[in-house]
Parts: sequence; structure tokens; C-alpha cells
Amino acid sequence: MTESNRTPGADGVAPGAAPSIAPTAPAAHEGGEHARRHFTLVLTSLLVLVVLVAAVAVVIAAIVLVRGEPVGGADAAGAGAAEGAAVGEGAAAASGPGSLAWASPLGAESWGTPAIAGDLVLAGANNGVLSAFTHADGEKAWEFDTGGQIRSAALVGGDAIYVTSDGGMVFALAVDGSELWRVDTGAGPVRRVWDDFGSRPALLGDALFVGTADGRLLALAASDGSQLWEYATGAPMRSDLTTGDGRVYAIGRDGVVHAVDAASGTAVWAKPLRGDGTTSPGFRDGVLVVGSRALHVLGLDAATGEELWSSSYGASWVQSGATIVGDRVTIGSSDIGEVRQFDLATGAPAWVATIGGWPWGIPAHFDGVYYASNISTEGMQPWEASLFALDGASGDVLWSAATGPAAEWAVDGQSMFGIAGSPVVADDLVIVAGLDGVLSAFRR
Repeated sequence: MTESNRTPGADGVAPGAAPSIAPTAPAAHEGGEHARRHFTLVLTSLLVLVVLVAAVAVVIAAIVLVRGEPVGGADAAGAGAAEGAAVGEGAAAASGPGSLAWASPLGAESWGTPAIAGDLVLAGANNGVLSAFTHADGEKAWEFDTGGQIRSAALVGGDAIYVTSDGGMVFALAVDGSELWRVDTGAGPVRRVWDDFGSRPALLGDALFVGTADGRLLALAASDGSQLWEYATGAPMRSDLTTGDGRVYAIGRDGVVHAVDAASGTAVWAKPLRGDGTTSPGFRDGVLVVGSRALHVLGLDAATGEELWSSSYGASWVQSGATIVGDRVTIGSSDIGEVRQFDLATGAPAWVATIGGWPWGIPAHFDGVYYASNISTEGMQPWEASLFALDGASGDVLWSAATGPAAEWAVDGQSMFGIAGSPVVADDLVIVAGLDGVLSAFRR
């Protein structure tokens, strides 16, 4: 019989066994040790889990910074965002190409394109306010209320800044934001189609040329705003004006291109594009490049309006304006989400870059790189970015960055994202005004 099978006596001690003086319960001792080991194991596991969660959070934050997410995102349009907030204050911030350098709120959604005036960057918004920021750090310098939506870029010429608004007004400002003069064109307030832009003025010599929403082209004295001449286009002017070879070129909303003598205001030629005109023409070396909703890009003889070449965009509008550098034309599109480059003289294709969304902005160029933008709905998947750096020789995407959702605008109940206007380049920054109501500067 083993000891565990013995029957204890009346005194609790097995017969023939000597009584224990200080009995110890081995089972109880082992149970306590087991409990302590279990507690230690659980504590260690919890510590490892906490470390892993922290590591994942750091990785996610790093990815967001590298992609160039705006500081404050949608909040930057509201009171909670600090003006000129810098990325990574007090922390190691991403500083490579496409990373966000600063972001400043505009107070409302923006359809406009920024403009550079010395060390300032100017941007207008749907609240009618033109704001000036130092482009090095995004600190606000001044603002000017025009009283109507601003949907085009301000024009910087000489010592003045010229800006138009949907209130039908034209303003000339000094570089400190003080008003020099104003002219009421009588064309406001504008009844806007949802995807209409404004018309940026053009300057040639001492004359400022302005397109109005009621179908007129005006020449004003740049010094005081007095009217020099008026030309009737017959359709609203919703795209930028262009000058070249002593002529002013303008496209009406009805898709007719007008060439007007800059000195006298007399018509030189007019050519219908067979589709709505919402794109800004580009001019160089006697060639005028225009797009339209007639689904193609045309190269026209700037002196006569004769068609030199045409390139089809299939079923897509061409809502973008042309940037011409040397003998190359670079222009966006709409539904097909492409930026294309052509030979200026022949229209022969050079490359195509697919960036998705609707690339309505006019590409910016600096040092062999093009910067293109788009807008998109949340249903356009995958939505990844709204600003792209494209290699000038091949069209390859070098980097991309994202901006936040629209502050106000939605299409068919879907939120909009991106940049309706065009990028500008200032020193080592690419600056955009977004539908999120934020002026964002990304490192080139």
C-alpha cells in the first residue's frame, strides 16, 4: 500500500508514522507559486501588446505625413485651425518631396488659383475674400473683401494686384492690400453654373483686359480703371484671357474663340469650337491652343484662327487650360482623368499621365517638372491624391499628395475632394487652394 492509500488514525497520523512537528502543505505552496507565475505572464503579455499598439500608431502617423495630408484637414477651414500651422512642430516631420510644409485656412471653399506677388501668395475663396500669406511659412499678411465669390486667380502686374469677383467688380490693390481703385462692370451678381470658373484679367502695356459674366470684353486703364473700349462676345466669359502678338484672346461660354485687337477693340477673327468654352487658351510662337467640351484640343493659327491640328479626347471634355513650355503643350482633361502633352507645331502626342478624377486645373511647370491637380467624388475609387508631380520628359508620377474634403460642395450627395483651380510654384514649394478651404504648401 502506498502512503497516499493509508488510513489515518484517530489523531490524524498514519499508524506507525511519527507525528510531524511543523507540517507544510506542499500542494498549497505549489499553487501559490503557479499563481505568481501566471500573473507575471499576463503582465508581460499586456506590456508587449501596449508596445505593439504604440508602434503601429507611429507607423500610421508617419504614412499620413509622407502622403502629405493637410494639417488640420477639414478643420483647417474653421476656427479650430491655427493659421500658418507648420507640419511637425515639436516632432520629427517628413520633409521630402510632396510633404506638407504649411497649411492656412481661407475661411471658405476655394475654386481659385493662387498668385505670387513678391514674398506673398494670394488666394481667393467663395466668401469673397482675397487673402495674402507669406509663402515661406503661410502667415497671413492681410485680407480684402471683394463682396462676391472669387473663382479665378488674381493678376499681379507692376506694382498692383488686380482681382475680379462674382459681384461684377474689378479691384486694383497695392501689394499691402490697400485699395487703389475699383470699377463696377454692371455684370453682377453672377448666376453661376456649378462648375464655372471666373475669368482672370490680362495685362498688356498700360491696358487691363477683363471678361465679364454678361458677355463683354473690357479694356481698362491699368492706372485708374477708366474704360478704353468694349467688345461684345455674346456669351459669359468664364475662363482666363490670354494676350499675344498685339491681340487679346478670349473664349465665351458658348464655345466661340475671339481674337480682338488690343489697341482698338476691333474683332480680328472668331471661331466656334462646337462645344461649351470653359477652358483658358494658351499662346506661344503664333499658335493658340484651346480645349472645349467638344471633346478635343485644337491648335489654331493665332493670326487667322485657322485650324493647324486637332487631338481627340474620346468622350471626355477638355476643361483644363494649356501650359506651353518650349515646343510642348501640356493640358489636362475631365472624365478620363488624364494629363496629356503634345507637340506645339503638329499636335503629335508626347506622353499621357493618368492621375484620375477630373484634372481641370492648368498644369504648373518648374525646372522640368509639371504639377497637375484634380478634383473627385468619394465614389471615384480609389481616391488617393489631388496634387501630382509629373516628370516633364515622360509624364511619370514623381510624387503625389492629398488635400481634404470640400467644405461645402457635394455632387449627387457625394462629398468632393481636391483642387478645382491650378497649382503655382514659389521657391521650393507647390501651393494650392483647395475645396477644403485651405491654402496648402507642399515641398517640391
